Amino acid sequence: MDDFFVSVTFIVLFYMIYKLFELFVCRKERMLLIEKIAEVNFENQLPGIPRFSWMKKRFYTNGVLRAGCLLSGVGIGLLSAYFIVLCSLPDYLSQDYSYGVRLFGDIVFFASTLLGGGAGLIIAYWVEQKHDKKSE
Repeated sequence: MDDFFVSVTFIVLFYMIYKLFELFVCRKERMLLIEKIAEVNFENQLPGIPRFSWMKKRFYTNGVLRAGCLLSGVGIGLLSAYFIVLCSLPDYLSQDYSYGVRLFGDIVFFASTLLGGGAGLIIAYWVEQKHDKKSE
């Protein structure tokens, strides 16, 4: 059985090193493809296809803003859930709480996390829309 784990470990390690070299070798080729795609003009290349409003808009997204707002919303949601549970269930921090108390606390934490994350994504969307209107 030890020989099996040694061989599997060797194969996995060899595959990871191979993929790492492949990543660095193919980087220049991928960069050239990205530059070529960026140079494509949709109006000259696609004459028979109707133009939609989404084709005129930007093709990039601000992922850092979305991730930051999402994580901030999740953090605020968890913090608010902690205070809600702490104020509404005084025996939540003790070791002798019942199943119902634990279930209520879990539901509050889950719901607040989802609400906070959703609010963060809505704020990110609003900021992106405001930025788009300002840039036009």
